[in-house]
Amino acid sequence: MDYSNCMISIVSCIAEVVLAVCAIVALVQLRISKEQLQRQKEEFSVNSHRDAIKAAIEQIHYYSIEIIPSYNDLCKKIKEKDITFFDENSLIMENGKIDTTNLSVKELDIEKIKTVLTEFGDVSNKMENFAICITSGVADQEFAFNALSDVFCSEVERFLPFYAMLQEKDSNSSEDIPATLLLYQKWKDRIKLKKLQQEQRKIEEELQKIMKK
Repeated sequence: MDYSNCMISIVSCIAEVVLAVCAIVALVQLRISKEQLQRQKEEFSVNSHRDAIKAAIEQIHYYSIEIIPSYNDLCKKIKEKDITFFDENSLIMENGKIDTTNLSVKELDIEKIKTVLTEFGDVSNKMENFAICITSGVADQEFAFNALSDVFCSEVERFLPFYAMLQEKDSNSSEDIPATLLLYQKWKDRIKLKKLQQEQRKIEEELQKIMKK
């Protein structure tokens, strides 16, 4: 009996040890799985960011070799055709809508603009493709902003009068706004904020100099 009880006790202890080991192994495997999952997420994040940077570089290259030359050719033709419509109408865009209060369109303007519609369509389509790629998140917007925001905004701003003519009177929702104008509005606001922050820093530096005197 004593021997039997002893064996039962030993077997019971072994079973407890086995269960404990199994539990420990399970916990270790679970931790490893979590670590692997975390690494996969981090790798995916890094790869996604890398792909977005790569796409941004491609878009910057595309803008340089496709859009800027087409834009310059359009401006040259506008000058040759003596189209003053774009210079005479300096418009602003706020809250996703172009302010057309001061827009002045003459019949002669319309006739002259018709002569550059093909070129304008080419430029605007290329800019729209670029803007869609940036606003959709396919390309890294921060990278593109640092490289092209000034150029992009100045070029879109030049042709705001044309976009204003195309803008429907009841187009108030962002769904009706081209990606070009959405990106312009966003980058224009960022440029303005950046300038204000620079001015603020200069004022703070001047104040510090005065206070130290």
